[in-house]
This record gives sequence, C-alpha cells and structure tokens, in this order.
Amino acid sequence: MKRLAIALLASFAVSASVAHGQPLVVNEIDYDQVGTDTAEFVEIKNNGMAVNLNGIVVEFVNGSGGAVYKTVALPAVVLAGGDYFVICANTGTVSNCDLDETPDTDLIQNGTPDAVRIVNTVTMLTLDALSYEGSTAGATEGTGASATDSNTVPFIGVSRFPDGADTNDNNTDASLRCITPGTANTSAAMGCQAVATEPTVWGSFKTLYR
Repeated sequence: MKRLAIALLASFAVSASVAHGQPLVVNEIDYDQVGTDTAEFVEIKNNGMAVNLNGIVVEFVNGSGGAVYKTVALPAVVLAGGDYFVICANTGTVSNCDLDETPDTDLIQNGTPDAVRIVNTVTMLTLDALSYEGSTAGATEGTGASATDSNTVPFIGVSRFPDGADTNDNNTDASLRCITPGTANTSAAMGCQAVATEPTVWGSFKTLYR
C-alpha cells in the first residue's frame, strides 16, 4: 500500500542523460484503444527500496524532434519497493489509477515513435526512458521498442516482461502484452480481459490535483 504525504510539485527542464541503475522504471503503457482513446495510462514501478516521489516528474515526449508535449509532476508519496504508481486519463476506465490527468481522451501520443521518461528535477537526471514504435531522441535506452499498441485488439499495451525488467535496452525489455495496471505484468498477449476498476487510497485525494 502506498503511504501518502501530499505536496504540490513544480516541473522543470531536464537532462536527456539516463542515470542507469535507478529503481524507478516506466513499466507499462497503454496509449491506443479500440475506438476513441479513453483508457490510456502509464505505470511506474519501483524496482528498489521505498522511495519518495517528491521532485519526480514524468515527461511525455514527441518522437518527431524530441519535444516534451506533457509533463506530470508526481505527488510526494512514498512508493514501497515492488509497488506501482499509475497515471491515467480517467479513473472510471483504468483500474488502480493513482493520478488522474486531463484530458480524458488522447492523453498519450500514439507513436512511430514517441516516448515516456522519468526525470528527477533535483538532480536533473533522466531516471528511466521507454520509447515505443521506434527510437525517440533523448528518451530511448538502447534501441526503441518495436512493439506497437493496438487499436483493434482490446486490453493490450506495451509492457516490460518479465515485470520490471531493465536491461537498458527498450526493445529487449518491452513487448506487447495484456494490460495489468497497478499489478505485475503478465506473459499473456492473447485473450486479454478488462481489469476491474476499483478505487485506491490515493483516489480520494487525486481530485485536488486535477
């Protein structure tokens, strides 16, 4: 269970260098759904000891030129080792969402390529980056993942497998899998089912930051 200590954070410009060996990773992303994109999310996993997310931002990067098109400041919560933090477009459509961001549709760009990276605004270091549908300048570890989310197959997205795997090469670590927001990534890539939407402890506070 995530321990909560609420604080407002500011977003700053960041370095493109990746600080390898950091515990936080972009663990899963679902950026394309059947029809209108109304259930997008990004899941962060803590692969190490408990860490306070104070000063951490998640940047969404356009693969055409490497510009940041959205920055999300994480709340000052302590994320336990092995735990997950989910940023979503809509808590009504994404299970285990910890931070509801606007807009409710088309929150995340659909690739060819695009990327998500985690940045520490205190040290100005990129802690992790995941580029999908190819390599994005300044937001790729090794080679960008070739995995492409589907707008015809429901409940599927791009996930690290095994759960939390980080060899510092996106194409090795990330592949198309059934979505599992807020829980361990699965090996399954067919017959994906909806994950039941349920409230979280953070859910009662998230509207303060919407």
